[in-house]
Amino acid sequence: TLQHAAEREILEETGIHIKAGEPVYAFDLIENDALDQVRWHYAIIDLQAEYIDGEIQAADDAGAAAWFKPEELDRVTVNTTTLKLLQTQFDFVA
Repeated sequence: TLQHAAEREILEETGIHIKAGEPVYAFDLIENDALDQVRWHYAIIDLQAEYIDGEIQAADDAGAAAWFKPEELDRVTVNTTTLKLLQTQFDFVA
């Protein structure tokens, strides 16, 4: 399932165990090259999740991993669509 895939990926990439819930938002992230041809197309599906346990650490695909308080989000790069979701759905203030 989508939830099992998210739980597995989070564990592999951060060392964190989560219980993934239902999707809360989905969007496309498309990057074009200099000739305006599609270089990358990501389908992003944000799931609500509950932290279970684990110590956060970056793994092979992640350059870094960390916990951030909502007021600290302006110090890191966050996709604008994801940031808007955090602000509107979860009252995060950056």
